[in-house]
Amino acid sequence: MENRLISKKAVNLMYSLMLTLIAVSGLVDGYASSRYVFKYYTYQSNLLVAVIYGIQTVLCVFALKGSRLRIPAFVKGLTVLAIQVTFLTVLFLLNPFGFPKDWLDARIHYVVPLMTLVEWVLFESHGELRWYYSLCWLMAPVAYLIYVYAMVRQNVWFGVDRVPYFFLDYRTLGWGRVTVYTLLIAALVVSVGMLMVCVDHWIWRKKSS
Repeated sequence: MENRLISKKAVNLMYSLMLTLIAVSGLVDGYASSRYVFKYYTYQSNLLVAVIYGIQTVLCVFALKGSRLRIPAFVKGLTVLAIQVTFLTVLFLLNPFGFPKDWLDARIHYVVPLMTLVEWVLFESHGELRWYYSLCWLMAPVAYLIYVYAMVRQNVWFGVDRVPYFFLDYRTLGWGRVTVYTLLIAALVVSVGMLMVCVDHWIWRKKSS
C-alpha cells in the first residue's frame, strides 16, 4: 500500500512537471511572437497554471519525503476552472469546434486545459470543495473583464485591436450584445464550477465507500 502511494506521488510529480513545462513553453513562444500576449486572458490563465503547477511540482518533491503540504483545494479549483474558460471560449466562440492552427495554439488553448483537468481528476485530494466556490471562482473572469475595460478607458490597445476578444467589443456589437455574451460566459463558469464540485464529491464518496 505504501509503495502504491509513493508511486502515485511520483507519477503526480512527473505529470505536474510536464504540465508546467508545456505551459511555460507556450508562454515563452507566445511572447516571442508578440509582446502583447500577456494582455490576453488565454495567456494570463496559462501563466496561472504555470505558477500553481510549478509550486505543486516542488510540493510533490517534498511529498515523496513525507510532507503533506499541498495547494489549497479552493486555489487548485480556481486554477482548473480559469483555464477551462480558455478552452471553452475557444471551443464555442473563437474557433467553434475547429482544429488548432499550430502547436502553440494547441498548447495554450487545448493541451494545457485538458492536462490540467486530467490532473485534477486523477491526483487531487477530493471532498473539500464547497458549493459556494462555484460563485467565488467567478473572480477570475470578472477580474479580467475589469482589467480589459480599464485598459480601454486608458486607451491602451491589445496589439492591433482595441479589445482582446470580439464579444467584448461594445463599439461593434453594442453594450446589449456584449452584456448577453458576458452573462452567458458567467453562467457557463458557474455551471462548470458546480459540475466540478459534483465530480469532486462523487469521487470522494467513491473512494470512501
